[in-house]
Amino acid sequence: AESSCHRILERGAIQALIQRVTNAFRPPNPAIEKTMELLQEAYNYIAAMRGTVALFLGPTNSGKSSAIAFLQGATFKLVSNELGKSVSVIADADKARYPTIGRGLGVSDTLYARPWNASVSDQTQIQLIDCSGEYETRGDAHTLCANLSLDLAVTREDGDVGALVITMPFSAINEYNGAAVL
Repeated sequence: AESSCHRILERGAIQALIQRVTNAFRPPNPAIEKTMELLQEAYNYIAAMRGTVALFLGPTNSGKSSAIAFLQGATFKLVSNELGKSVSVIADADKARYPTIGRGLGVSDTLYARPWNASVSDQTQIQLIDCSGEYETRGDAHTLCANLSLDLAVTREDGDVGALVITMPFSAINEYNGAAVL
């Protein structure tokens, strides 16, 4: 019995070695590599979250990033997007301090649940978490990353969600006297 067990383990080790050598010569899969890069960045943002946070949730282009930038003190200006629609953009020179704001084209700009710091007072800071829109538009790898990122933000062990901020496009309120919201 010992010798047959030994042979099974030996065969398994040989097969594992053959698999490892074979994989070394196999070209990398770009889709898997891209997904792994996206997931690593998601984990980096989750690691930056501290304490109690406020999550901003809502459909794509509903104002999550704009609301966070406003609460951080950004100033805005109106410009026309590629379709001639008026949209708000950050007017401040240092745009890197704020979330990227969508252009109102129905395309997601935010992928990860990402923390942004805002001052409540001279001594109090809060992290506002900008989340991906409800409808991720960039494909399966991005959808997986957006969903996992949100799940990790909600379930992390070193803090909790103190507030949910739900955003919605103005048209959802304006259309049919807000019936879609109710």
